[in-house]
Amino acid sequence: MLSLVFTVAACRDTPLYGGDISAAFLQGSKLDRTLILSQPKGGIPGQPSDLLYRVSSTVYGTKDAPRGWFKNLDASSKEEGPTPIPFENASYSLIAKDGSLSGLVAVHVHDLIWTGGEDIEKVMKKVCDTYKFGKLGWTTSDTVEETFDVINMGYTSLVIP
Repeated sequence: MLSLVFTVAACRDTPLYGGDISAAFLQGSKLDRTLILSQPKGGIPGQPSDLLYRVSSTVYGTKDAPRGWFKNLDASSKEEGPTPIPFENASYSLIAKDGSLSGLVAVHVHDLIWTGGEDIEKVMKKVCDTYKFGKLGWTTSDTVEETFDVINMGYTSLVIP
């Protein structure tokens, strides 16, 4: 799927965006079970040492954290317009009213990459506003250099207001 996203960006000469979502597993869905945690070693300053905590959403390190995170991302992505690509897990397409492809998004754990132009940029701006990104960048055909069988892609920081 990644090669398809790269190909679409290259053929259409559209920017290629990529981002890493910070603390993704802490931005997951609500738990389907009850999870009670004790304090870490050394305790929490200002809290009684025997205090227990009931957790309401996914927590990093638990077996359901990756799935909870993806369920949350999947639901919010579909809300904004992209639809899952059949038989291609964690990949989405945005189809224009005329039936043409407006954009592609590929997800790997907490890393996202997308391309396609103005329509997908608007959609992904909303996704970026929903989740806290640690790093977000973009590249265009102007920053891509081909030498023999290696492609070097420049990576420019991007701030989305």
